[in-house]
Amino acid sequence: MGQLTPELADAIDKTLSGEISFEDFVQITLKYSQDLHPPIRSLHEGLAIILEEYMEFQQEVFKKKPDPVHVMAELGSVAAMCQRLAEDQLLKKE
Repeated sequence: MGQLTPELADAIDKTLSGEISFEDFVQITLKYSQDLHPPIRSLHEGLAIILEEYMEFQQEVFKKKPDPVHVMAELGSVAAMCQRLAEDQLLKKE
């Protein structure tokens, strides 16, 4: 995830404090992604996106002092991109 918008930063704070659930945070992250980027065009593209988000999550985790805000941002991105791939490529639209 690039720069945190004020809305995403607020959602992360609320998630870390228990004010909203992780599932709610993933939905906020998913909506942000959908507003910013076109649908995922293939399973291969989706895999590349998920791997990129995973590697950003891994980089945060491997730091000497991982920042919980950045870890949560990346973890939310991984989860949101998994859901987005499923929705864009596998789930039937009505």
